[in-house]
Amino acid sequence: MSALRFAYLTDTHLGAAKEIGWHMQPRIADQGELLKNLSRWLKNNDVAFVVHGGDMIDHGSLEEINQASEWYSQLDCPVYLCLGNHDLALPESIEHWRQARGGFLPGGQDCFSVDAGAAVLLVMSHHWDSEVDFQWRGSSEPRLDQRQEDLLRAMLDQANRPVIAVTHAPLNDVSAEQRGEAGAFHLPDASYLAVWKRMAQEYSNLHLVLSGHNHVHSQHDHGSFISCTTAAFGELPAQLRLVTVGSQLIDIKTIALAEALGLSGELNPELAWCIGLERDQSLSIPI
Repeated sequence: MSALRFAYLTDTHLGAAKEIGWHMQPRIADQGELLKNLSRWLKNNDVAFVVHGGDMIDHGSLEEINQASEWYSQLDCPVYLCLGNHDLALPESIEHWRQARGGFLPGGQDCFSVDAGAAVLLVMSHHWDSEVDFQWRGSSEPRLDQRQEDLLRAMLDQANRPVIAVTHAPLNDVSAEQRGEAGAFHLPDASYLAVWKRMAQEYSNLHLVLSGHNHVHSQHDHGSFISCTTAAFGELPAQLRLVTVGSQLIDIKTIALAEALGLSGELNPELAWCIGLERDQSLSIPI
């Protein structure tokens, strides 16, 4: 079986004001041009598909969803989306996503699997509120409902190859060592993390969980699986993860595209730790 190569990026926040809202580094103003240039890079690097880890847009509006559908269609390869909190900012957001052009959610499903040959990809969009499904009202209480947990278990049961899962909410914090300050940053939700730990303990083929949300490059070995967060592609230096799955390894490399795409701007040195330690830039996981 031939190797699989795909690109993972997250937190583009289409529609966000340049310096308003959560961001760790300067936002890239012209995302249309960014994606046009990304399309050329993907073709040159033999990438099968793109996985977007969530917060593709900022306000959850139909206008933003339609704009995202138009711009991401430039990539000329499948683009799969794990919905983030900003993608679900309005009560009607989820239905607009289900009907969106572009195939972000195959069959309009919030959770789905992709048979990618060398691996199986599980994309698990989740809820953000303990009381309301698929609407973000400002809280950060990630959860899978019983239907989603049952579906996750069923997909893991059916997968006879290495599994890579995607969830917008992070499953690891950012260490004090990385920040150079006392105390960890952006701790994961304990209940949500417990669900994934339980699944990884039951299913040894679940090797890697990719996430976003915190706009930071980091990784953590939980013993039974690796979790990996990724800095915002919509901010300098436009980092993504290039994931290659071979017969024996899942190989992850960080690609910073700002220079290659001719993007200018200065990083905020006080938050330079968000691009990760040297060890966060690449990773190899035996399978």
